[in-house]
Amino acid sequence: MNIKAEREKQLIERGANWIDEQGAGDPDVVIILGSGLGNQLVNEIEIDLEIDMKDIPGLVLPTAPSHKKKIFFGQLGNCRVAVITGRLHYYEGYNGWEIVRPLRMISWLGTKNIIITNAAGGLNEDMKPGDIMVIEDHINLQGRNPLIGPNIELLGKRFPMIAHAYNPNYIQMVDKISKQLNINIHYGVYASVLGPSFETGAETKMLKLLGADAVGMSTVSEVIASAHLGMNILGFSVITNVNIPHVMSIVDEKEVIKVAKKGGRLIEGIIINFLRELIK
Repeated sequence: MNIKAEREKQLIERGANWIDEQGAGDPDVVIILGSGLGNQLVNEIEIDLEIDMKDIPGLVLPTAPSHKKKIFFGQLGNCRVAVITGRLHYYEGYNGWEIVRPLRMISWLGTKNIIITNAAGGLNEDMKPGDIMVIEDHINLQGRNPLIGPNIELLGKRFPMIAHAYNPNYIQMVDKISKQLNINIHYGVYASVLGPSFETGAETKMLKLLGADAVGMSTVSEVIASAHLGMNILGFSVITNVNIPHVMSIVDEKEVIKVAKKGGRLIEGIIINFLRELIK
């Protein structure tokens, strides 16, 4: 194995072993929470282990506002879950391997299912702030990929298939659950850009022409790494604002988090019911 790949494998294994030694168990599902999301969900979990990300060997720390930099382990319904509340982004100056390392460490414990959430700007004018979009596909416009560099064969093959990354059976389950809960949801394509600046009017017009329904600065690298690992993936966006190219409104970071928390309560209700259905 390439020296760089061997070193990364050792970092992942060391971190995973450390997490295991704390009593993490074998999570059925890992959940990555986006900005402003997750309070209700974490409160619903019977938490038996709380880890500060700074204590895990080999991890870098999130700097984005509202991210708690913790991983919670516990039981929700019949599922054992690991909830990552500190997401990493390229705009923080990190590389792809650093961004997906927490996910890879937990996957090392045997986890095969992942739920990823984010706060996103809406591009589809049928959406409004606070709405939920289930991600059916994505467009990677970050110009980067966490699989760049030597492949770690133990994690997955060199050229993984990403076209069907988002599990259609899980999307059908969410459709059924949302109707039971009387929650209106959208389905669409998420575009991931580098950030941290928000999009211009011209960029927004381009994204709409490309077929994107929502845009954000995260998620895609984690999805690519999860697909590489052979995981079952479910993704959600909370629409925090709607971008209209010729009427670009001012986007305030605090308002984004406020709206994300509102929409997050709907996502959390769907996820809680999804986990109850996932393993019976």
